[in-house]
Amino acid sequence: MGIVHTRNAKLPILKPINPHDFADLMEIRIKFLNPGFHCGGKIRDGFIQYCLVYNDCVNLNSKGKSTQFIIPAATGSGKTVSATLYLCQIAKMGMSGLLVVSEVSVAIEAAEIINSLAGIEVAGVYYSISDKNPLHKLWHDINDLPRITIITHAMLIQRSDSGKDIQALKTYNGKQRDIVIIDERVDLIKRVNFGTNEIDDAVAILKRDDKLHGYAKILSNFNAEIFTTKTSGTYENQGKFKQIYCDLKEDLLSLSNSLSAGHYNILPRIRGNKRNTDPDRTNVKGLIDRIAYVIDGRYTHTVEGKNVICHREENLSGKFGSTVVLDATSAINPEYDFRAINDHDVMMIERITSRNYSNATLNICSFNGPKQSKWAIYNKPQRENKLKEIISAYLKVIGSILTPNDKLLVATYMEVVPLFSEHNPYKDQVKFIHWGSKDARGSNDFKDFNKAMIIGLFRKPLHYYVSSVMAINQFDHYVSTTGSVWSDAIYLKDLLIVDDMIQFFNRIRCRTAIDNNGNCLPVELYCLTGGDNNMENIIRASFKGEMPNIVFGDWKPKELKILKRKVTIIEERAENFVNWLRGKIEEYGEIYLTELKKEFGLRSNSVSIVINSDIFKDLLEEENITMTKAKGKGNPVRFILPTHRV
Repeated sequence: MGIVHTRNAKLPILKPINPHDFADLMEIRIKFLNPGFHCGGKIRDGFIQYCLVYNDCVNLNSKGKSTQFIIPAATGSGKTVSATLYLCQIAKMGMSGLLVVSEVSVAIEAAEIINSLAGIEVAGVYYSISDKNPLHKLWHDINDLPRITIITHAMLIQRSDSGKDIQALKTYNGKQRDIVIIDERVDLIKRVNFGTNEIDDAVAILKRDDKLHGYAKILSNFNAEIFTTKTSGTYENQGKFKQIYCDLKEDLLSLSNSLSAGHYNILPRIRGNKRNTDPDRTNVKGLIDRIAYVIDGRYTHTVEGKNVICHREENLSGKFGSTVVLDATSAINPEYDFRAINDHDVMMIERITSRNYSNATLNICSFNGPKQSKWAIYNKPQRENKLKEIISAYLKVIGSILTPNDKLLVATYMEVVPLFSEHNPYKDQVKFIHWGSKDARGSNDFKDFNKAMIIGLFRKPLHYYVSSVMAINQFDHYVSTTGSVWSDAIYLKDLLIVDDMIQFFNRIRCRTAIDNNGNCLPVELYCLTGGDNNMENIIRASFKGEMPNIVFGDWKPKELKILKRKVTIIEERAENFVNWLRGKIEEYGEIYLTELKKEFGLRSNSVSIVINSDIFKDLLEEENITMTKAKGKGNPVRFILPTHRV
């Protein structure tokens, strides 16, 4: 039948649940939930694979071993159903489990399903009670968790700081839970960071009280030292940094305690300020505590435009025993490969190709049109008061692809969703959601939609991706797959952008298999690359693997050309400079400012206006390019990609 066994075992593990019996139960359950879903052929093979991996995880936990199994189950292949069904079955056998899901509402729903299927209350939830998430009858205290406990991704990370809480989550009746299942990728990395811009702000606040000027000077000197060594890389408490740390350590502790006690007056000197609120005190104390944690060990600098981010990270993935991660797009996430090479704690399960997307078309707009960064779509219009014009242009694009019977789902940046929704003339035909939400990655609410569009590429700051790599292993012990820590981080950034795209597109009806061959109903998908050829190549290669037989189409929405024409000369030159630099740096490693001037034939003052502009600096940051000048008079300005320093 083509079943893929786990760990290349000679014999599959058939206990505690027989995989074929489990597949029968899966068919019954999925038919109940979605009568139009076909469960034959390789889709049934996938059900059997779920059970084999779950059994393997139970077996390893019984032996006290820690491995993370990654199942690249295709979206719409029943992976979430498999988790609740398996936990229900083992609960009836007296076994225990932990399920980790995206949101509190999802956790409550999963617990209700498990209890309903089991016919007895075996499952409960644990979360932070709030106005948004009030007390539910299935809620349990962390010290009294049920046999099957369901928590959120955020709670898993939050409680990973405490050894006591980890024990409470990973054990039941004093022993390791039989299985831990994580539904969809969760970032199991503790990240603590601070930026040089934050220190500047804190110094200004501390100077409000004369008694704090000494602390303000210490922080200023610390910031100056960071900028003196403004190079992306790893630093330890040695040499000059060791002395700075020794000077800072006691002072930071003293300052933190004093701020907590309210000994100093750092309230803003503004008439009418309410003295019962003091957010600056809380913010500065939080910053001081973060600085103390980061510099107490080995930490990393990441240069992001005018700011330097100092960060320290810890990998939490091995703290809960053996786990199963159900990640539909794990095959394109290089982080698993990075970990497998460096930590050897990850086991990728071979994918069973059960879906056929020949009825899906991905329409790619690849002309050099409007950029798809947040700066281009949201921040830039804010500064120029052209936001309505941009919203209007994209709404016209939407109108050009709609027919009367279409239902279109659009993913964009959170900041512009309210604006799109407010001016949406297409009413219920078009739904806007934002990147990072449950709707964009884990929802089934849009399974009847036949079209989907992306406006903007979802990317996080560079230090986020660097810290993901650094949590695996430090610079001097890290084995790179692409040549360096920094190139791995940039590679991770690009692939995770596409990862989110694929997850989003599979919120609509292509997630449902309509026959035993895994086909879906016809769908039209739309994305814009902003003329980024590298991103387009990554998109095409990734979609070929993740959505087999998908059709690619060329898309040229004429409605966006108006946005491309209306740019200032500085904006136009900034984009041209950065596009040229990107290609040259990739080829030569570094480019000097004199070469840029020569290439464009501009006078020094004209070039200076551009390279000192906010748009140029923002665009450099988007491309992970650093503009730097070595110490000493007369040293030239140069542009480089991040390089590490040990």
